[in-house]
Amino acid sequence: MQTYDTYWQKLFAKRLDEAASREGESVLSGTPESYADYKYRVGIIRGINIAHEMIELVNDEIRKAEQGSK
Repeated sequence: MQTYDTYWQKLFAKRLDEAASREGESVLSGTPESYADYKYRVGIIRGINIAHEMIELVNDEIRKAEQGSK
């Protein structure tokens, strides 16, 4: 059974993946006008990936708490 929380988490993760993909495509297409712009865009991608990792960690903690383990 999918709850509101799991739906929200999956949707948010999907949106993060889409945002990282858009930024990655712009970097690969040569859009960055300078090395500084390139570094900025890569930093955005890294930040999105960190947010995605945090969501997964929180999801794991929630699942463990729901199952009664620590």
